[in-house]
Amino acid sequence: MSDYCYMAIMKKGEVPAYYHMGVSLNDAVSLDIHMHPDSLEAISTNRVVSSRQQNHYEFSSEFETSEKSWGFDGVANIVDSQLVEGWKAVKYKIPNLASVKSDWYTPSHEELLPLSVSISVPLLVLNSAINEKHKRDIPAGITHSNDSLQHMLVKLNTDKTAGYSASTFSASILSPLVEWLSDNISPELEEGISESMYLVDSQLTQSRTNKESIFAKFGYRARLKSAQDIHFDVAGADATGLDSAYRNSWVQDERAITNEAYDLVGHNIDRIHQQLALLAGLAYMNQKAIG
Repeated sequence: MSDYCYMAIMKKGEVPAYYHMGVSLNDAVSLDIHMHPDSLEAISTNRVVSSRQQNHYEFSSEFETSEKSWGFDGVANIVDSQLVEGWKAVKYKIPNLASVKSDWYTPSHEELLPLSVSISVPLLVLNSAINEKHKRDIPAGITHSNDSLQHMLVKLNTDKTAGYSASTFSASILSPLVEWLSDNISPELEEGISESMYLVDSQLTQSRTNKESIFAKFGYRARLKSAQDIHFDVAGADATGLDSAYRNSWVQDERAITNEAYDLVGHNIDRIHQQLALLAGLAYMNQKAIG
């Protein structure tokens, strides 16, 4: 199935969920992908990372796909999902660099790269593998019955060229999530999204310490103007973040009638830690809608 046909099907209506994004913000911060164990097993039995890819990203260890781990160097572990009963969650741990950073020292972008890449590449591989499997399952009529619908699609790109400064990120907000947002936008939801983005980014960079100044000065901020007009901002170059593709008000009014799906497009996402922070914000929103 072509990408165009696949996206048309996904955006047309209600599709049974085949994965959900989540984020854990307790003692151990992590980005989580929740999925049916049969899908995870089917993906894991294939050789998902070739030796060429391994050399390309300069990983010394092999890519592990076991019952308990998924990725390089134990960066992700597999547990029972707390979001969807009977599913599994692949949890990508976000290490806290506060323990290795002195008061006067902030790691450089080059020093952060190996850590950021070790998280983003397995996320990229798993995300791509899930979507490719689903493209094959739809024509075959294969679904995993559950009470939830697919709420969003994410597209990651970890590009090694130019020092990983072209690691783009985009997403599609599907109709069930649009419908949920129509009734659930609140200051508390915006604050939760902002907090998620801040926690993931600050743990990876540790370049800022005062949370209150972060929100005011650097703009880790979610602005949910309507269900189809949302904006996520993170620290970075001018206007770094994600924005609804539909900015024209009359277009938004027309689409709001049917809770139509739409895309989020990235702007000035030049660093992998920014990509992961924005993903955390989307994951928080997805998790709240499901939970």
